[in-house]
Amino acid sequence: MRGPYDTPKRSHVIKTRLDDDEYEFFLRKCQVYGMNQSEMIRSSLDKLVINPVIKFSSVNKESCQWILTCVYSIIFAEVL
Repeated sequence: MRGPYDTPKRSHVIKTRLDDDEYEFFLRKCQVYGMNQSEMIRSSLDKLVINPVIKFSSVNKESCQWILTCVYSIIFAEVL
């Protein structure tokens, strides 16, 4: 028999640790939006956007030219 909510049976649990500030922030968001913790996490997953971080290091001009020469040599060798 199902409970009063018509939700599917949940079979997976996700655990994480938060510091005091993160936990207070999370609880305030739940309160503001009128959601319980599970609903807030599910809602956040639906709207999740990950912005990749691209890291680079500066290299000198000669190194860049050498790397490009090698890459182009490999590409042209495969084409021919």
